[in-house]
Amino acid sequence: MSGYVASSVERMRNELGLGELKDISVRCAGGKAVFRKISSGKEQPIILAAIMDRNVRYHSRALGKAATKIRALMRRRA
Repeated sequence: MSGYVASSVERMRNELGLGELKDISVRCAGGKAVFRKISSGKEQPIILAAIMDRNVRYHSRALGKAATKIRALMRRRA
């Protein structure tokens, strides 16, 4: 499912000329789903998906830290 969301948003971003994609947030009454693309440079990027409770207000820093740790693991593995 995250692949469908990412490809749709990438297409929209390109058509509107919005620049680099940071993350995708889908907010609903019961919570939100946040998707973030992680790339190590050499390999195909992966998509980090998180489902959060509706009471969570600030997700960017937590996702950024997770993405940094995952990116470091990807580089170590390569």
